[in-house]
Amino acid sequence: MDRKRFPLLRLPIVVLTEILQIMTCVELFSFSLCSKKTKNIGKLGSKQSPTVDVNFDWRDFHFRLGNGISITMRFGSYDVLKKRGNNLVSEFVTISGNDSESIGLFAPNTKPIQWINHLRNLFGIQTIIRLNISNELFIPDSILNALSGLKIEALAITHRDPKPAFMEGISEVLIAEQLMKQYSKSVTALLGRRFPSLFLLGRGQVTMDEILICNCEHLHLLETSLTDKDINRLLKLWMRNVITDLRSIYLTNTTRKEAFDQYMILDGISYDQLFKAKFGLAFSHSPGKQHVHIYKTRPLP
Repeated sequence: MDRKRFPLLRLPIVVLTEILQIMTCVELFSFSLCSKKTKNIGKLGSKQSPTVDVNFDWRDFHFRLGNGISITMRFGSYDVLKKRGNNLVSEFVTISGNDSESIGLFAPNTKPIQWINHLRNLFGIQTIIRLNISNELFIPDSILNALSGLKIEALAITHRDPKPAFMEGISEVLIAEQLMKQYSKSVTALLGRRFPSLFLLGRGQVTMDEILICNCEHLHLLETSLTDKDINRLLKLWMRNVITDLRSIYLTNTTRKEAFDQYMILDGISYDQLFKAKFGLAFSHSPGKQHVHIYKTRPLP
């Protein structure tokens, strides 16, 4: 039978078994025949949960559960499950709630710890390339226990589904600033697993001390609530080698009315001092945005 015409046949039998617990064979057959990229194939619902529309894509099958959790199953190719050596890895794993749309294999329940364990036990997954956890489902202790023994190359903990592009080849953690403050101890424990790159989103009044405990190599502050004085203090500590692991800081802002003040950031610091300390500093602008890039130059060979 042509697997290109019937993409469901590409799924492992264990995945089909899980899907059959949600949809009938007739529904599976009807959307297996679909050749268009996207098509509404019907509705799902029961007395316990409201009826929802089901849209089918030959690569991604999207549906929402009645409790607000949305799920995407990617089965048009083996994009979800890939082999690294003898280990299966999950390329996209997202746990999200409310109206966020998640990207993942499937979610048999709404509790992150059970869902992660299900992936691990069912497929033997040992590596998660990207794990996105929304705020409303982030339970620090449960997540830390669930992640124990797993290798996670990129983690996002946000108040909504994150959109910024990930840097290829760099492991990273992305956290909304208000969550950084709320879960500082748990975040520190997560970062102890060595995520070299840290993204902070939003204006959550995160403090400089909360940032400095992260020991990351690359710090990205997006829509940061840090002031120019905060950045000046961080730069001075960095130049005095109080901060040892940091290689670069990238700041961008679209909401503050005034641009980053170059003179305030460099208050008490000359360009000659920056040069001697092997630092680079760049200010740039794009439509509606101001950017500051501070980086430690690598010694010449």
